[in-house]
Amino acid sequence: MRKIKILLLLLWSVSSQAAVFVVGEGLYWQAHGNGLEFAIEKGENSSHLKHLEFDRDYGFRIGVGDSLPFDAWDVYLSWTRFHTTARGHGKGDLLPLWTKEASAANDAKAHWRLHLGLIDADLGREFCISKWVYLKPTLGVRCSVARQKYYITYRGDAFTRDLVSMKNKFFGIGPKIGLNSRFCVGGDISLFAQGSLSLSSGKFYVHESDHLEGSPKFKVFNRFHLIRAFSDIRAGLEWASSRTQVQVAWEHHLLFGQNQLIRFMDGTLEGPSVSNLGDLTLQGLTVAATFDF
Repeated sequence: MRKIKILLLLLWSVSSQAAVFVVGEGLYWQAHGNGLEFAIEKGENSSHLKHLEFDRDYGFRIGVGDSLPFDAWDVYLSWTRFHTTARGHGKGDLLPLWTKEASAANDAKAHWRLHLGLIDADLGREFCISKWVYLKPTLGVRCSVARQKYYITYRGDAFTRDLVSMKNKFFGIGPKIGLNSRFCVGGDISLFAQGSLSLSSGKFYVHESDHLEGSPKFKVFNRFHLIRAFSDIRAGLEWASSRTQVQVAWEHHLLFGQNQLIRFMDGTLEGPSVSNLGDLTLQGLTVAATFDF
């Protein structure tokens, strides 16, 4: 009983000295996926690829942290959620890139969706380098979920509808390191820059199917393990008072090798194919508010 009382007293002492803070962030980002071209438009003198047009969409990030009483360390847990879409349309003399059932088309419509979720747990400590400069190294863990869905409809003279459906999902977890810097401009205003790198060990789930005139022609499913890297950069302006901080920042995130869709190079399922078609990037404006309690 005496040991329990001592433990409870110690926990109460730690919690009373800690300072909890809550963060809410609004995101206005644009994604871009490499290797998602859906057709080649043929011209008299030259041909060119038909690309997707990626939308700008809103998302959010919420987090909670605790300033520990041990040598000015703090812990921070955050959840980032961002959903977005992209579309593409081509007409004329087209060469389809994602179907094995048609070698020519006169109309192609593509629709792509991304559902991204990131959970980050970070431990860090800020160091005063000079009167105006502060550095904060961080160490943590990231859990990542990136789900991509891609639908393409081809139409041509020899057929009315060829629907290609593709799914590319990644679930991973791994270590994360980072470095935050802050330069005090004057008063309550600061410039800041943050960067981090993480490695997520996880699984890809890739599914592709082709339906010509409503009839299934082929289905491919692949599940495999890979380690993927993530890089994050954030820079902007901060205003801080005694219990409130407001940040306006530009963020850039690079998810390496996220496009694992299979593109067949000829008309047979057993023929040569390529995957690992490109990276996934996200960038845009972030507005954040932090409240200390």
